[in-house]
Amino acid sequence: MKQKLTATLGCLVFSCALSAQTNWLPPVTLPANSNACDPSAWKLVFYDDFNGTALSNKWTTQVMYDEGWVCRGGWNVQRSEHPYHTGARESAGPSIFKDENIYVSNGICKMYQWYDPNSSWTVRDSSACDHPLVTQYADLTTAMIRLPQEGADRVRKGYSSGRFQARMKQPNFQGAWPAFWMWPGRGGVDEIDMTEAWAGPGLHPVHFNAVAWSPAIANLPNPYNLPNDVHMNRDYPYQSWLNYLFRSFPGVKYLNKEDWHTYTYEWDTASISAQLDNETPAKIWKYYKTQTYFHGQYINGQWYPYYNPYTVVVGSGCNPGNGSWQITSGYPWNNDTANCDVRISSGYTGEARDKYHNMYGIGVHLLGTLEVDFVKIWQRHPEKDNHTEVCADNTYPAPPTISGPSEVCPIGQYTLSPAVSGGYWDASYQFALSSTSSSGATLSKNAGPSFNGGWISYHYSNGIEGCPYKSVSQGYLYCNQSTDWVVASPYVATNRNESRFHLISELYFKRDVISGTTPVVTWNVSINPGRDSYDARTAQNYTLRGQFVSTPVFPTPVNGSYNLRWTMNVTDASGTWSRSGERNSTTPLMQQKTDPNTFYLNAYIDDEDSYDAVVADNVASNMVSEDEYGDNLFMDELIEKKRMDALEPYLITDGLTSSRPTSLNMPDSNANELSAIKSNLKVYPNPITSDITIIAGSDFKDRVDIELNIYDLLGRSVYSNVLHYQKGNLMKADLSKVPSGNYILKLRQGNNEEHIKITKTEE
Repeated sequence: MKQKLTATLGCLVFSCALSAQTNWLPPVTLPANSNACDPSAWKLVFYDDFNGTALSNKWTTQVMYDEGWVCRGGWNVQRSEHPYHTGARESAGPSIFKDENIYVSNGICKMYQWYDPNSSWTVRDSSACDHPLVTQYADLTTAMIRLPQEGADRVRKGYSSGRFQARMKQPNFQGAWPAFWMWPGRGGVDEIDMTEAWAGPGLHPVHFNAVAWSPAIANLPNPYNLPNDVHMNRDYPYQSWLNYLFRSFPGVKYLNKEDWHTYTYEWDTASISAQLDNETPAKIWKYYKTQTYFHGQYINGQWYPYYNPYTVVVGSGCNPGNGSWQITSGYPWNNDTANCDVRISSGYTGEARDKYHNMYGIGVHLLGTLEVDFVKIWQRHPEKDNHTEVCADNTYPAPPTISGPSEVCPIGQYTLSPAVSGGYWDASYQFALSSTSSSGATLSKNAGPSFNGGWISYHYSNGIEGCPYKSVSQGYLYCNQSTDWVVASPYVATNRNESRFHLISELYFKRDVISGTTPVVTWNVSINPGRDSYDARTAQNYTLRGQFVSTPVFPTPVNGSYNLRWTMNVTDASGTWSRSGERNSTTPLMQQKTDPNTFYLNAYIDDEDSYDAVVADNVASNMVSEDEYGDNLFMDELIEKKRMDALEPYLITDGLTSSRPTSLNMPDSNANELSAIKSNLKVYPNPITSDITIIAGSDFKDRVDIELNIYDLLGRSVYSNVLHYQKGNLMKADLSKVPSGNYILKLRQGNNEEHIKITKTEE
């Protein structure tokens, strides 16, 4: 970030040919099985999320370093000499830094950059404190915040290594020069740019950089003695013209620095690495060797494997082999005395002053804003730089213990002892959490097959901002029974312009999976006839009881629109849990793209007498026990389920969408259980008229045949075929003879199965 007036050598770090190589550090010989990396954990030493209305006292805007610099202008101006801390960049305009350009609100620190031809500041005319103050003027103002190298105790607290992270938006006007960087501020030592971006034609894009400044200063801990500056510069990814031109295409990334990005820079004993949004674009190792790589080429049809030799720089990694290794030219010097302080600023490149003076004249204009969401700093050995770990173990509560059952079929209750407030519960994908508190939680098994290896965890903090949560867990949770909580809500319309919903909850296949108990199911239902969204003012509210229920009949409006909201509450000996859903009649077909795993169905009954007769026959054909006959809940649910079963001939492709869908599973043709629908495969078109194209999921083996079966909603196969599968090729099937309706398409290859819903329509 510091601009040198002397000439610099612009070259890649590994290809720089220094004229005085003898001044550079000699090669080193590393023993076999050596470990160049420090295995110690990173420890958080600084955190600020700008959660206030003013800049925290963790920061300063004062750019002065020691007694020898307090009276000097330029970068280092004493605050007491003027109302703002200002710094002049003679080669850049000049520009000045003003505290009033810093604004903190809503968790964001903003640094404004203005064109203001009336800006001025006062400064001593030399570094001598007895010289008089003089007034200087600038057209450009901006701001800088930095972490002081010294505390009130005058103990030095810079950084000689560490992991530095900031989430930022960077300005992009021509001449902008934003940076998150470090520099000792005392001449030719090291500078590190965690992220730096020069805005303008032909200038660097968003990059990270490590610079060894020359010449060395004798009384500073810099061993380089370089005759020229050495820049280790690397661009962050996704900034090529291809990224820009195709940035709107799915899957194409483009680094727009005006968007929020998290920049992370690790300056360690053996390597420097940078991360953009948790991706590592490059790493520079302190130790390296050069190797030759031959890139072959065809010439006149003949292959020449050794035609293009390339010199390749090979980093040592953490475990370099035995032998001699070069030290990367300009690698930042690590030592036991803190060198660098941390800064965030947005300056100006050289062309900015004349450009905006010509554009705006005497007017004041906001050019851009640098925004910072948070800053974090870690070190492996903070005591070496006089820092203190923020998140030490003794700042956390004593670790609690989770107690509860290992078998969760379908519900289990867990206690946390002792209770720890301010945390949160988490569980593996097989479960849903409910009734969570600082002292316990309830798990309910999600729909699906039997399993083992589940877990439940509680995450708690020490209450200090920026510190990670610690966790305690109970694992090896299991359920040996296949269970399903499938909720469907077919809509039944009659020829008398009356309608109702059937609500069905297939909770489990054995209603007494918890010995001696029967789950009690209640529903809270709201219906809005004539509306395609929920409206509390006109909603018809009902409370229903049982796993299989019907809503009261409601009038069907001419436009056919309605909204249904429901919450299902299940209570047994282990507690209560809930599921909710909502559906609207808004579009002409089911939303295949938005939810490939859920059916919401409509049924239109044009002959109610026939329908009722079928239901009666089905109920009569079902034998029940005396206890079941005396169980009103059981009988009500049985009848409602038979009513549901009898709808199958009346199901039509409907016009429903779902804002919170739940999965509708299909009966497996070879078993009495329900098989969960999966959607790793893709098909098109969908809805289908005749031919269908199938793209299998990545788990299918290459060049092994796949069985294709299509089932109706009762699990009856309506189509089957064997497809020859080859990765990269599309599979086709002719479904022209399949009747119109809703189906499940199933692929099977050995034990691997995948399902997806499809809709067949007439051509």
